[in-house]
Amino acid sequence: MMANDRDRTAELEGEIARLKAERDEKSNALRSLEARVADLDKTRRAMLYMLEDLEETTRAVSRAGREWTATVDAISDPLFVHDSDLRLIRANRAYARIAGMDFDDILGRPYYEVFPKMEGPFNSCRKAMEEKEEEEAESLPARPPDRPRPRVRPPLPDDAARRKGPARRGADEGRPAGDRA
Repeated sequence: MMANDRDRTAELEGEIARLKAERDEKSNALRSLEARVADLDKTRRAMLYMLEDLEETTRAVSRAGREWTATVDAISDPLFVHDSDLRLIRANRAYARIAGMDFDDILGRPYYEVFPKMEGPFNSCRKAMEEKEEEEAESLPARPPDRPRPRVRPPLPDDAARRKGPARRGADEGRPAGDRA
């Protein structure tokens, strides 16, 4: 009987050792999972903060866009921007009003087909597009004699690497460069 008891004791001690090893393994796995959950929670919190920042930035950009549009629309001189194909991509209310057209009918059309109506673009505009340099523009026909001459700006690249054309504004002449919009 003693041999049986010793065998049984050895068997039980082996089982205890196996169970302890299994317990230790599961404890380690649990600690690892808890650490992973903590990391995921930190990541989740960081992503929530980033999302809040993104939403705040989006609101600020949207607000700035509305303010910029209101500012440009408040300019009494006709103002427009065209792309490298001379198609209108932006215009203020004064431009739409003097052209006698809705914005939807203006955008995407060559500016010289909208206002001022001409056979083609201004020579100074062609030159500015070719040379990428600032050039004094021909006077717009609707410009009152007491208004300064418009300036043509060289195109500016946008994010899509597409070339945007110059902005025309009748009030640039005679103002310090730092005061120009």
